[in-house]
Amino acid sequence: MLEIIRYLLDAYAGQIVIESLLQKAQTYSSTTLADVADLLGRRFVTTSEPEARSSLAEAQVKQLTGMGQMKACRKYENFVTFTPVHKIFMDANHKVEVRGRDEAIWARLQPHPIRHRGACG
Repeated sequence: MLEIIRYLLDAYAGQIVIESLLQKAQTYSSTTLADVADLLGRRFVTTSEPEARSSLAEAQVKQLTGMGQMKACRKYENFVTFTPVHKIFMDANHKVEVRGRDEAIWARLQPHPIRHRGACG
């Protein structure tokens, strides 16, 4: 369903790799910076399929969904600063682990379980 919406929104839609939102040993890789740069001007951003027992990079999510300026760059390009206007939608078979209990992270996360599995046969 997210793919259909992304297709319809065309230039206003984008995609971010799931690893940019998950905890990992390396905090801000060049892939993450390029992913963030691709959010410039996007309104509807999708990502999908975190591995089972993955942990959300809460500080990264807060930064990507906050109200302040963002700074990012693509490989071999200069940094660009912009105000984010996007919403991120994640489709997943596994819930990501959220360790934070603060109101700030939970104000950004709104799970919407979809129980329909499609037609069988």
